[in-house]
Amino acid sequence: MENKISKEGWEVVNIEERVDSFNQQTVIDKIQMLLKKNKAKIVLNMHQVHFISLPVIKFLSETAKELRTHEGSLALVGISEKLKRQIGIYASLDNLMFCRSEEEIDHLDLRLNQVNQGLVSSGPTSEIIS
Repeated sequence: MENKISKEGWEVVNIEERVDSFNQQTVIDKIQMLLKKNKAKIVLNMHQVHFISLPVIKFLSETAKELRTHEGSLALVGISEKLKRQIGIYASLDNLMFCRSEEEIDHLDLRLNQVNQGLVSSGPTSEIIS
């Protein structure tokens, strides 16, 4: 799991295949490390992920809510509809942002500004459409 910074200042973290009891703490620690560095705009690249454990689902939802209170955001890129539904069953999608591809990450600032101004809502309907 590595991270890179997109040109718009979003910290991008690549997540691999399964986030389960064997590696969930690594994922949580990586995100918490970014939060401690005051990174308020975090993207999780979920293209390869096909399973997320319940503790991580709850952590992502709580983290997204906390970031939104500080005009930041947690965005999930490339997440499958199946995983999105799974998250929605156990936690709120309201504070998360979604986009289909890494190319759309550069448009997240515009969407985040619109959300912060109350022009649009975040959550599952906030998907970036090119």
